[in-house]
Amino acid sequence: MKEILSVTEAGKAIAGEVVQYGKSTNWTGTNEISKELEKYLAKFNIGCTDPKTGTWAHRRNGTRYYTTINIVNGAKSKFASVLGSFKKK
Repeated sequence: MKEILSVTEAGKAIAGEVVQYGKSTNWTGTNEISKELEKYLAKFNIGCTDPKTGTWAHRRNGTRYYTTINIVNGAKSKFASVLGSFKKK
């Protein structure tokens, strides 16, 4: 098993393996580190698909963080367009 010591280093390795092979397996770490790693990889839509085996892969419907990021960015753009329409008048 590969242990998660650094979020950034593990994130780079996991993202590389997911791109090359479709998944990255055998990762272990505490729940707190795994949550930080999931936040780090959310922008790439990569999440832990099987915590028992330590498998990370692309999430079909997005990770919870990826979905939240998309919702927040959508709300920002809507707000900016509404604000822009008031400034034009």
